[in-house]
Amino acid sequence: MTTRPTSPAPSSNRNSPLRLISAGTATSARGPSLLMLLAFILLVVLTFLGMVWSRTLLDEGAFQLADLQTRIEQETIRNRLLRLEVARLENPDRIASLAEPLGLFYPDEVVHIQVPGLAPREPGLGPPG
Repeated sequence: MTTRPTSPAPSSNRNSPLRLISAGTATSARGPSLLMLLAFILLVVLTFLGMVWSRTLLDEGAFQLADLQTRIEQETIRNRLLRLEVARLENPDRIASLAEPLGLFYPDEVVHIQVPGLAPREPGLGPPG
């Protein structure tokens, strides 16, 4: 609480950094401090909202990463199952059992056919043909 002097005291030193505050200026001094308080509260609220927003973006990225990891694991399992299926289908015993009813069989002897005009070549040498 402040007291009001009955009459303003004369300043003995005009260059003094001290000054007399009257009742009219006390209310105007409260205005800037209220404005500064509101600006500080606004800054705190905006900072808080910015932190929440950045955390939300981080969490969203983490959820996407977890989803991608799950999909990678599923596709890896699918790839392994498909490789197992290929190995089963390529099994020579399975192919032989399917070929027999069609009249296909392994030959007892290998016969080389000579085509006139072509030079014979050693097996395994030269381009396939």
